[in-house]
Amino acid sequence: MTNVQDIYAAGDCAESTNLITGKPAWVPLGSTANKMGRILAVNKYGGCSDRLDGVLCTMIVKVFDISAAKTGLTENRPLKKAMILNCCCSRK
Repeated sequence: MTNVQDIYAAGDCAESTNLITGKPAWVPLGSTANKMGRILAVNKYGGCSDRLDGVLCTMIVKVFDISAAKTGLTENRPLKKAMILNCCCSRK
Protein backbone atom coordinates (compact mmCIF):
# COMPACT_ATOMS: atom_id res chain seq x y z
CA MET A 1 0.00 0.00 0.00
CA THR A 2 1.13 3.55 -0.61
CA ASN A 3 0.75 6.47 1.78
CA VAL A 4 -2.77 6.96 0.34
CA GLN A 5 -5.40 4.56 1.66
CA ASP A 6 -6.59 1.94 -0.87
CA ILE A 7 -3.95 2.97 -3.43
CA TYR A 8 -1.40 0.26 -4.18
CA ALA A 9 1.86 0.18 -6.14
CA ALA A 10 3.31 -2.97 -7.66
CA GLY A 11 5.50 -3.95 -10.55
CA ASP A 12 7.94 -1.73 -12.39
CA CYS A 13 6.76 1.43 -10.60
CA ALA A 14 7.36 0.05 -7.08
CA GLU A 15 10.47 -0.41 -4.97
CA SER A 16 11.37 -3.62 -3.25
CA THR A 17 14.05 -4.47 -0.70
CA ASN A 18 17.51 -5.59 -1.80
CA LEU A 19 18.03 -8.83 0.17
CA ILE A 20 21.80 -8.26 0.32
CA THR A 21 21.92 -4.65 1.51
CA GLY A 22 18.48 -4.41 3.14
CA LYS A 23 18.00 -1.07 1.38
CA PRO A 24 15.19 -0.04 -0.99
CA ALA A 25 15.84 -1.12 -4.57
CA TRP A 26 14.09 -0.31 -7.83
CA VAL A 27 14.36 -3.41 -10.01
CA PRO A 28 12.20 -3.01 -13.15
CA LEU A 29 12.24 -6.64 -14.30
CA GLY A 30 9.33 -8.66 -15.64
CA SER A 31 9.74 -11.48 -13.13
CA THR A 32 9.69 -9.10 -10.17
CA ALA A 33 6.76 -7.13 -11.58
CA ASN A 34 4.82 -10.35 -12.15
CA LYS A 35 5.41 -11.55 -8.57
CA MET A 36 4.43 -8.17 -7.11
CA GLY A 37 1.22 -8.05 -9.15
CA ARG A 38 0.25 -11.59 -8.19
CA ILE A 39 0.95 -10.99 -4.51
CA LEU A 40 -0.99 -7.72 -4.56
CA ALA A 41 -4.03 -9.42 -6.14
CA VAL A 42 -3.93 -12.42 -3.80
CA ASN A 43 -3.63 -10.22 -0.73
CA LYS A 44 -6.33 -7.80 -1.86
CA TYR A 45 -8.88 -10.27 -3.20
CA GLY A 46 -7.84 -13.76 -2.10
CA GLY A 47 -7.75 -13.32 1.65
CA CYS A 48 -4.16 -14.56 1.91
CA SER A 49 -1.27 -12.59 3.34
CA ASP A 50 1.50 -13.48 0.91
CA ARG A 51 4.53 -11.16 0.68
CA LEU A 52 7.65 -10.49 -1.35
CA ASP A 53 10.56 -10.33 1.07
CA GLY A 54 12.86 -8.69 -1.44
CA VAL A 55 14.95 -9.20 -4.54
CA LEU A 56 18.46 -10.37 -5.39
CA CYS A 57 18.50 -8.40 -8.66
CA THR A 58 18.99 -11.49 -10.82
CA MET A 59 19.04 -10.87 -14.58
CA ILE A 60 19.64 -13.34 -17.42
CA VAL A 61 19.74 -12.61 -21.15
CA LYS A 62 20.52 -14.72 -24.20
CA VAL A 63 21.22 -13.22 -27.61
CA PHE A 64 21.76 -15.89 -30.26
CA ASP A 65 24.39 -18.17 -28.74
CA ILE A 66 25.68 -15.72 -26.11
CA SER A 67 24.25 -15.84 -22.59
CA ALA A 68 24.92 -13.36 -19.80
CA ALA A 69 23.71 -13.36 -16.22
CA LYS A 70 24.08 -11.30 -13.06
CA THR A 71 22.83 -11.66 -9.53
CA GLY A 72 23.48 -9.68 -6.39
CA LEU A 73 25.59 -6.55 -6.34
CA THR A 74 27.80 -5.32 -9.13
CA GLU A 75 31.34 -4.05 -8.73
CA ASN A 76 30.26 -0.41 -8.98
CA ARG A 77 27.74 -0.67 -6.12
CA PRO A 78 28.91 0.61 -2.74
CA LEU A 79 29.49 -2.31 -0.42
CA LYS A 80 29.53 -2.65 3.32
CA LYS A 81 33.08 -2.87 4.64
CA ALA A 82 32.66 -6.51 5.69
CA MET A 83 31.36 -7.72 2.30
CA ILE A 84 33.50 -9.73 -0.07
CA LEU A 85 32.72 -9.42 -3.77
CA ASN A 86 33.21 -12.44 -6.00
CA CYS A 87 33.07 -12.09 -9.77
CA CYS A 88 33.44 -14.73 -12.42
CA CYS A 89 33.31 -14.93 -16.18
CA SER A 90 32.82 -18.11 -18.14
CA ARG A 91 33.33 -18.83 -21.84
CA LYS A 92 32.79 -21.95 -23.85
